[in-house]
Amino acid sequence: GPILIAVNPFKGMEYLYSDEIMERYRSEGERAGGMAVVKNSVTPYKGGRKHHGSGGCGEDKLPPHAYKTADEAYRAMMRGLENSILMNQRGNNSSRKKAISVDTAPTNQSILVSGESGAGKTVTTKIVLNYFAMLSKKIADDELLQRSSSKHS
Repeated sequence: GPILIAVNPFKGMEYLYSDEIMERYRSEGERAGGMAVVKNSVTPYKGGRKHHGSGGCGEDKLPPHAYKTADEAYRAMMRGLENSILMNQRGNNSSRKKAISVDTAPTNQSILVSGESGAGKTVTTKIVLNYFAMLSKKIADDELLQRSSSKHS
């Protein structure tokens, strides 16, 4: 899978890990459906300066980041889960059960954070877990909003 190399700058860089930056990576993941298909990238901490990729026009793409790695892992896992549910529903509707292929089986994901002592493994793991917590809260908030709006309809 993808590899992200992060370097410990030995100083605080809160602007790289703000709630606003986290939201930008979540939004990009939703728009792309977890797939990195756009050509240009916008650096989140340089006020929208564009970095041009391998040509072509298209949407803006955020640069590699721990949030992006976490988002792609989450979305791949959810796609696998959705595919599994759909395949089970389809199998229950027909007289014979279809075997779940590798492409449709739940997609277990892992993120390996490695490095030498002091390289920032613990901080990077906290950043990834914080991103997962934000996604979980966003999903719960969206479901609550959807339930309350359907009650009022």
